Amino acid sequence: MDKTDSVVKEGGTSYACKKSVEDEEAKILCSIYQEAFNVASLVTPCLQSYHPEEIMNVFRDEEIIKLISYLDGKPVGLVLITSNLSKVPWINEKFYAYNFAEHYQKRMVFYVKSILVSPKFQGTLYGQEGTRILTRLLKLIEAFLPEDSIFCYDSSLVLNGWFTEFLVKTNPSVHPLNTNWKEGMDHQMYFAFRKNYEEGYGKKLESGKE
Repeated sequence: MDKTDSVVKEGGTSYACKKSVEDEEAKILCSIYQEAFNVASLVTPCLQSYHPEEIMNVFRDEEIIKLISYLDGKPVGLVLITSNLSKVPWINEKFYAYNFAEHYQKRMVFYVKSILVSPKFQGTLYGQEGTRILTRLLKLIEAFLPEDSIFCYDSSLVLNGWFTEFLVKTNPSVHPLNTNWKEGMDHQMYFAFRKNYEEGYGKKLESGKE
């Protein structure tokens, strides 16, 4: 069954699964998106978000599914997910095609491009179970994904080092692919050095010649 373009309501809360977003709502989501990633832009060298004009194009792209959480009719949380890995320009698609060949050929490898909650509502509990919006978004991903599909994502260690263990603990259908799942599939590290001969190793070498 096609789960897209559907809306489910639970009291004052609701959530939707959409292929595209109308311009008015897209502008609201764009504002939430930029606000959510403002902090990230200051604490990690890895670019974590799209520019405004790019994210507006994403909202129109029907191959990138939007899972949206609403509170009193207003969007407060968003997930972007796709099974077309060419829509994720920062990953190496050949890696996934090779390592998950059977799933890849069936378009059963999904990539979660973004998970975000409006900063104003990150601590908000809602619904009878008092669920956080982030937890609800993870449940939406779980409900959207076909059984036995592969889903992937990338996460900043500085910003979200806690996220993967939280995901595994709170979603019963999430099954790690190996025993070293906490290590991830690869690490890309960012370095910065200061060039200064007087204070650097060069001066020490020079001193050692005396």
